[in-house]
Amino acid sequence: PVDVGDAQAQAKLLVAQSAEYNLGNPRTINMPNLPLELLQRRHRDRFAIALDGAGELRGHQLVKVLFAEKATPSIVYFGGQQDLLSVVRAWVDPASGELHRVNTTFTGRRRLPVSPRLDVDFERDRDQRILVPTLMREEFLDGSSGLGTGRATYSNFRRFQTSARIVPPPS
Repeated sequence: PVDVGDAQAQAKLLVAQSAEYNLGNPRTINMPNLPLELLQRRHRDRFAIALDGAGELRGHQLVKVLFAEKATPSIVYFGGQQDLLSVVRAWVDPASGELHRVNTTFTGRRRLPVSPRLDVDFERDRDQRILVPTLMREEFLDGSSGLGTGRATYSNFRRFQTSARIVPPPS
């Protein structure tokens, strides 16, 4: 059996250590799966939700849905203490519910020199037949100049696979 508490502690340590290697201030919000976490059903009551228009993106007719976090303490925070309320604009296929783009901004109750921002584009991977993150753009607080920007692209997705064979004990 896996000790869930130990696994969570190890995951937190891994994320914290990874944040130390970021350009600018250490942070843990620069991950393409963060908007997916914010949109999880368990957080639904934390957000005011409204339609925010429609548009076309890469040949898909999509609706924009706005999720504005209203509950504190917030899911994301700055400096270990200041709440950063999330505002998520999700570009969604109304027929399938597929997510094609997410624009996420974070606002504090106290004014920040720069409001952190994370934008992620998702596209269907031909081989995996699922939507995967392909581009992430970020604006973040940089300790020296105030504003830092980053761009990451993702490709060559592979599905983790394993196999096993049961061998009977010798008789």
